Amino acid sequence: MLTLVAAALILNHSSDDLRLFNLRAKVVRHYGFLIPRSGTPMYYEIVKRLLGLSIQEIAESRKLNGKQALQVASKYLATMSTEWFKGKAPTIAYDDPLCRWAYIFAHVAVHANCLEAVIRKCESASAKFSKRIRRDELSILTFGGGPGTELMALAKHFAFLKDQNKGKDYNQVDVRLTIVDRISAWSENITLVQEEIDRVYKNGSVARHKWPARFSVFAHVLDMTDIKAFGNLPSLFKKKDLFIFNYMISEIFNLEHSIPTMRAISKSCADASYFLFVDRKDQDTKAKINFLIKKIRLKIVVEGESANYDTVDGDEQKSLLGPISRHLGREPRHTWNSCWRLAIKS
Repeated sequence: MLTLVAAALILNHSSDDLRLFNLRAKVVRHYGFLIPRSGTPMYYEIVKRLLGLSIQEIAESRKLNGKQALQVASKYLATMSTEWFKGKAPTIAYDDPLCRWAYIFAHVAVHANCLEAVIRKCESASAKFSKRIRRDELSILTFGGGPGTELMALAKHFAFLKDQNKGKDYNQVDVRLTIVDRISAWSENITLVQEEIDRVYKNGSVARHKWPARFSVFAHVLDMTDIKAFGNLPSLFKKKDLFIFNYMISEIFNLEHSIPTMRAISKSCADASYFLFVDRKDQDTKAKINFLIKKIRLKIVVEGESANYDTVDGDEQKSLLGPISRHLGREPRHTWNSCWRLAIKS
């Protein structure tokens, strides 16, 4: 049997306790952890479980032991940053499950917390947007959301809203979330994320109808630059309250290739649909976002950027991934330096 050090490290905070080293993934599925409520950890807890649920199968499929799998993942982490900042379209091997595993470890928690923070800022700045996102029924489409980042951010945001509403009536939000990503293999991750969110909500020992939100998730494999593919799915963009582009625009090197798709989205969606762009705040990325908004004739409602580096909320502890961080030779990201634009079709 393949011994998997990595899975045990993710679950066990003590590097001295070796009893878990031979656990198989099916055991990981039944391993208990402190399920967070609103105001307590969610992102790194879920990431920890996602990593533990998948590493054994990935290593076995690649005929690697735990140490070898971590070495491959570490190499992917090193090449990601190089690809993102090399000045041309990034080439990242997301089709390799170990690359996706490495991405989840390093980036999912911080990108989710960043998006959640931006949504809160937009709610504070726009009463109309706040009213829209708190409706009983909400339809959202996110581009490049394969890792489950936006799903996690929304889940914690609605948990926060319910927590802030203690002692008062709270209307559960029924969220229809459509995820568009060009990497088909991310879909398996979406299922796991949704299961973990259900686990989080169940921890409150309340009936399902009293959860902060109910999510219906639909995944589509589409390339944003391929207008022909989108042309066959015009209904995809109708009746959407919000379109999210979370760290998406910066990965499109030639933005002109995406303009036809963006125009089709703008044409198909209803008036007063919102578009939320969250991304790196370098001048090139900001220029791309502003150009895109102008090109498809949206109106900016809220805009802002990090004054410096913002940090993941204090209730989120990256130390949960400490043991595996030591084996990878790096820690998961814990800060972001972002810009955002909330625009509306008028």
